[in-house]
Amino acid sequence: MHDSPIPYTPDAIQTSLNTLILGRRIELHRQVGSTNDLAREAGRRGEPEGLVILAEEQLAGRGRLGRTWVAPHGCCVLCSVLLRPRFSPAHAFYLTIAAALAIHRALKGPGTRDQGSDLASGLTPGPWPLIARIKWPNDVLVNGRKVCGILSESEFSGREWAFAVVGFGINANLSPGELGDLQDNATSLSAELGHAVDRAALLVRVLTELESIYLSLQGGQTGMIYREWVAALETPGRRVTVDAPEGRMIGQALRVEPDGALVLRLDSGEERRVLAGDVMLPG
Repeated sequence: MHDSPIPYTPDAIQTSLNTLILGRRIELHRQVGSTNDLAREAGRRGEPEGLVILAEEQLAGRGRLGRTWVAPHGCCVLCSVLLRPRFSPAHAFYLTIAAALAIHRALKGPGTRDQGSDLASGLTPGPWPLIARIKWPNDVLVNGRKVCGILSESEFSGREWAFAVVGFGINANLSPGELGDLQDNATSLSAELGHAVDRAALLVRVLTELESIYLSLQGGQTGMIYREWVAALETPGRRVTVDAPEGRMIGQALRVEPDGALVLRLDSGEERRVLAGDVMLPG
């Protein structure tokens, strides 16, 4: 447990990490267009996996489905991780699941998975007043509102991996006013907890969990990761509206399948598989 906040610097974060791969090299930039873009450039020039790129401010971040992700200075955890997977490219979607689960685990509180793994000065000892769930496919929600964005991008050489980049942005210390028009659907950890969050401690926990999940994937344990993801999802069983590339669909979310597809039963009774789209839940 940390007695005081960890400085948000590469050296301090590395000192606090006990990972084998992630964070052996950390870059922190004051302002960038997109941390994912920097990580992809590093992948193309042959940097080893585990490189972590951080930014205090991001001006041209990308979200799912081509959206932009803009974050003000010093308020968020903006991170991209360079990976070089060895598992089948058919399971590339599991990198997105890995990021969502890592953040979900980090927010669940001490004692829910392993003892003594809380965020200490960043988040008060549990049980925290946080209810973290995942909305299909990878939106981490706290008390029903989105607290982070995730974007995984992969490049291939023929049928094999060249590299992958897992990027995420967590709303750590944003006031409701800074969220503007998004505050009905989005939130921050500080807004939910009522105090500022130690961003470095939060990042250390997320990277620790992400490496654990990534190593499981490298070892072929996709089934275990799939089951944990399903257990964390709040979407199955709900009546939902889905905006997908093929159009808007309304129906009952029945289940998710191992390839990440959401299976809907439409009002007509037809079952449809959706691989990409935005889910809107009632209320």
